[in-house]
Amino acid sequence: MGKRPYYSIRTGKNPYFQGIDFPFVKRLFCDLYLSFLRRGYFQEAFGYTCVDAGDVPGKLGDDDEIEAQILRNLRKTNLWPIHDKCLDYSEDDLFDVIELLYDWISRPVSQAGDYHSWNQCGWHYSVFDQQAGREEFRQEINEILRDYGSGFELSSQGEILALPEQGLDHLLRADLPEYDPQNVERRVEAAIHKFRSRRSSLD
Repeated sequence: MGKRPYYSIRTGKNPYFQGIDFPFVKRLFCDLYLSFLRRGYFQEAFGYTCVDAGDVPGKLGDDDEIEAQILRNLRKTNLWPIHDKCLDYSEDDLFDVIELLYDWISRPVSQAGDYHSWNQCGWHYSVFDQQAGREEFRQEINEILRDYGSGFELSSQGEILALPEQGLDHLLRADLPEYDPQNVERRVEAAIHKFRSRRSSLD
C-alpha cells in the first residue's frame, strides 16, 4: 500500500519534498533491508541463528560463502554484511546490492513456520514464496528510489532503471501498431530499455 504524503511534504516545508540525496537514500535502504531481514524474508537465502541449534545456514551457506557469492556475482569486496557496510556504499554498490537482494529475497509462508519461544529465539521457516517476496521488496524499494535524483525504479525483471522524464512516460508505454514485431517492436523495446538503463548502443 502506497504511503500518503504527510503535512510537511504536502506543504513543501520538508527539505526532502522534491527529492532525497544519496546519504539519505542509503539510510532508508539500510532500514528497509533490516525490516525484511527481521521478518524472515532472507532466511531461505541467509539462514538464521537459533539459541539451540546455533547458526543455521540458508541456501547460500554461511557468512564466508555468502560473501563469496557476492564477489562472484558483483566482482566487488567489502559489501557484506550489508547492515554493517551499507552506509559506506557508492551508488553503484547500492544499486548492485538491491538487484542482488531482489534475486535472493523470498517471503516466508507463515503456516510453514515454527515459533521458537525459548529465550525469544523467534520464527524459523521452512517454506518460502519468492515471487511474493520480490513483489513486496520492489514495491517498498521503489518508494525510495523514485524520489532519488531524477528518479529510478526496480523493474519486475530485477533491474534498476531510470524513470522517464515527465512528459515522456506516455511515449514509453504507448502501444505500437501491429506491423512487424520482429523488426519494429523488438527494436523499440530494446531502445526503451537502453534509454532507461542509461546505456547507449547502435540499437
